[in-house]
Amino acid sequence: FYDSAEELHRGGSDGLREEAPKLLRLLPCRWMVIPVTEWQLHWNTPEMWLPEIVRNRRYPGFVSGDHVEVYCPSTTDILSTWAFLTVTSEAHRRIRMMAVMEASKQRRYCSPKEEICCRCRERASLLHIPGDLKNWPFIATLMSYHSPPWEKPVDFELQQQLTRQYWLREERSASDRDALIAKAEGMAEAINAQVCFNRHAKRCCIIRTREIPEMNQDIHYQTVNFVDDDTTPFKMDVKTTAPYDAHMVIGLTSSDSLEIALGVSAGRYTTIRWFHQGEAHTLSGKASSPMARKSFEPGGLKVWTDFSISIDSEGRFELEYDDLTVLRRTNWGFYLPGPLAESLRTGPVFIYVGTPPEMSETWIVCSDERTRDDLQAA
Repeated sequence: FYDSAEELHRGGSDGLREEAPKLLRLLPCRWMVIPVTEWQLHWNTPEMWLPEIVRNRRYPGFVSGDHVEVYCPSTTDILSTWAFLTVTSEAHRRIRMMAVMEASKQRRYCSPKEEICCRCRERASLLHIPGDLKNWPFIATLMSYHSPPWEKPVDFELQQQLTRQYWLREERSASDRDALIAKAEGMAEAINAQVCFNRHAKRCCIIRTREIPEMNQDIHYQTVNFVDDDTTPFKMDVKTTAPYDAHMVIGLTSSDSLEIALGVSAGRYTTIRWFHQGEAHTLSGKASSPMARKSFEPGGLKVWTDFSISIDSEGRFELEYDDLTVLRRTNWGFYLPGPLAESLRTGPVFIYVGTPPEMSETWIVCSDERTRDDLQAA
């Protein structure tokens, strides 16, 4: 701020001239250092990190309790965000070049109008800990370090200072989450990798089945990467663009698993088989499928087919889908063989989806945790 109010009238009776100094100026960076690590995923959301990381994580610019610097991320820091991607070498090259270029900068957090930047490793004169940043344990440690030598320890009550519920945070988070979920299918196709997310009480994964060169089988399977290995009872809601031969395996692959094959024989039939000790045993089948009588045009718009699978704690399997041959919702099922039901109860249970190698189709698989509780209660 300027000390003299005379600056307000520098422009005379005509008011402020364009070249007159502004009444409000940006503070130098050293007087407004905020310990952010925005290049990291969920950098200010402790609940998305492992507890042991939350306990030990700190801002990298903390040299000591009395010395804080502006930290600029290294190439490794920036690349860490992309470590989970299984993309092509060309995409890897572009990401690496971007990270090297970004890490080479010696100034960050620039204000375009004022042309003021923070210099890397510049020592802070004032550290600002806004809102939810107080939720990290290292902030409480820092506060304790600088607190007076009280005879009785003082509870800082940092949790009460959070702004987590302010400024429509939940509404903005929900809007951002819905936007990301809406783009998840395109993301999975663009990076040729699986994209998983939580929505309400459901855990969903979007995955594309495709040819696997080293696999010499009629159906090429992809693993659905749910966070936890599932066990019965459970219910899964599935959508796929496969026009026929949409296969799903639940269990331990060929050793002990259940295979649901929808749309076999040009999309007309559904077959349920049990893989046990390397052999396939047909459990049930039906001259019906969710793909029957749907119009699939090569190269045309995607046509989605949806179905639901549930297995209760007693080992009863049920399959539900829209059957266009009878123009109604079809639901049918049976009790699984005892050894298979026991195997699915004890787990671990893995989920796989697959199509013939000449097809590349999109799948959306969601596990409903609310239904799990209902089935368990029943």
